[in-house]
Amino acid sequence: MSNTFSGLFLLIVGPSGVGKGTTISLLKKRHPTWYFPISATTRRARPHERDGETYHFLSMDAFDEKIRRGEFLEWAWVHGKHKYGVLRSEVFPPLKQGKLVVREVDIQGFLEIQKHIPKKNLLSFFLLPPPWKVLEKRIRSRAPISESELQKRKESMEKEVQKAKACDVHIQTEDGNIDLPAQEIENYLRAHFSHFL
Repeated sequence: MSNTFSGLFLLIVGPSGVGKGTTISLLKKRHPTWYFPISATTRRARPHERDGETYHFLSMDAFDEKIRRGEFLEWAWVHGKHKYGVLRSEVFPPLKQGKLVVREVDIQGFLEIQKHIPKKNLLSFFLLPPPWKVLEKRIRSRAPISESELQKRKESMEKEVQKAKACDVHIQTEDGNIDLPAQEIENYLRAHFSHFL
């Protein structure tokens, strides 16, 4: 398999609310030639989301059928509520074409992807969260959330940060500086993988 990929799979890893989505949005605007695979999920679309743009919104049955067929590169239950995953068909073709493929993922997903993508074709950035109070405010501002769900997110964040050392590069996020992770990623690529810029 390692001979078939000439591209680079860049993963933006980190807990919920840390700024992965914002970082992806900034990179998309600045680098239209990069490839951004769309995730699949069983959760319902939020008002501003459209199927096939932000996510492939699937029923639980459709998602499970794709699991059975081995169509996912990685998938997971997230916070015990919904399934999320990335399809092999979204990632493998652009990697074979030599493209830079960029995706956000939690630590579980990253650890699974590591099993299927050769190290030379994989680069991971872990976004370290700001203090919990800041993260909690961000999470609450996105959509209604119960206290028990919020507690699950906090526990999940703490577990993810403990596993951050598995990633190649760590970026400490700063509240109010939404551009910082994108800048750090671009700086790293400029220094080590300039042919993708």
